[in-house]
Amino acid sequence: TGLLAAPRDVFGLAERIERLGDDPELRKLLGNCGRKRVMAQYPISTMIESIETLYTDIVSKKPSRRAKRIDADWDRE
Repeated sequence: TGLLAAPRDVFGLAERIERLGDDPELRKLLGNCGRKRVMAQYPISTMIESIETLYTDIVSKKPSRRAKRIDADWDRE
């Protein structure tokens, strides 16, 4: 689903970026493979459920002391 370059290998990375820029078929192939992989690993129903849980958790929690302090500082300005 992608082209690899060694860590800190800026020339290798540049080479791969250039290759993608020059090869529309390769871009399309890698894009399609990446989409299939994401759709298989992260079904939309699971993602919706995860986001709903996250929002519920955020809304139900009390503000932290830091958040209260920031609010107090904001009110003074």
